Amino acid sequence: MNTLESAVRRAKHGLGLSSGSLLVRAVRPAYDSLLNVVYGRAGIERKIHGEPPFRLRPQYRAVGEDFEPTVFAALKSGAHPGGVVLDIGANVGMYSMLLAQWVGESGRVYAFEPAPEPLHALRDHVTLNNLSDRIEVIGEAVSDASGEATFYAHTANGENSLNPEYARRVTAAEAVRVPVTTIDDFCLRREIKPTMLKMDIEGFEFHALRGASETLSQYRPTVIIELHPHIWPEIDFTREQADAILKELGCEAVPLETQADPLAEVGHVILKYLSSSPPASAC
Repeated sequence: MNTLESAVRRAKHGLGLSSGSLLVRAVRPAYDSLLNVVYGRAGIERKIHGEPPFRLRPQYRAVGEDFEPTVFAALKSGAHPGGVVLDIGANVGMYSMLLAQWVGESGRVYAFEPAPEPLHALRDHVTLNNLSDRIEVIGEAVSDASGEATFYAHTANGENSLNPEYARRVTAAEAVRVPVTTIDDFCLRREIKPTMLKMDIEGFEFHALRGASETLSQYRPTVIIELHPHIWPEIDFTREQADAILKELGCEAVPLETQADPLAEVGHVILKYLSSSPPASAC
């Protein structure tokens, strides 16, 4: 954390103010403007869990140094020099940049983000951090069929989605037409053999898995997903369908956090392959 942010945080804590207090909310626009003046050109440095730092534009700075420790550890454990990672739902690129550090100069990260604002920020952050040689930004959504779809987006809040119910909850959300691919189609078209899939796509994770059966069968990449079962009823998807897809893929969802039932609670999972060879239905 830089000197200005550290000083402001000390002052806030010294005065006993919370982030939601009236005074903090009142001065936040001026503080944001000051950060943009001071750090807008070079970006604000962030260092996550002791890794080499990267830079974010000030408006996307809200990530702590201890962000998602179990997810971080699982991703770092599965990413190796020379690896090929699909970061599906990359948002503004924080994990993409960490993954790019871990796969190194000989590796590659394909960062998927269809929402306009985070897509712009993602491209900007890749350039700002001189990672264009390792990260390729893909402005497409990922689901179970390739083509085009309506995507509902509002800023870069991480909840943008193919789910039309999102636009009903967030009236400022914009409906945009975006290209859609499947993991299988993308990997076949680009002749990619992924070593890891990282996925956070707000309820459509099993749609993406359904479109990844060939990839998982052939290459058996590490798969780390944030599941959103509370969204499934809104998109006509059920727990039974999730169970069936996992069975077809020959996988089990193992919780990375405190979920007692990973298919009933929001949280991250890693897929465990249940046999050394895939079932026939996954091929």
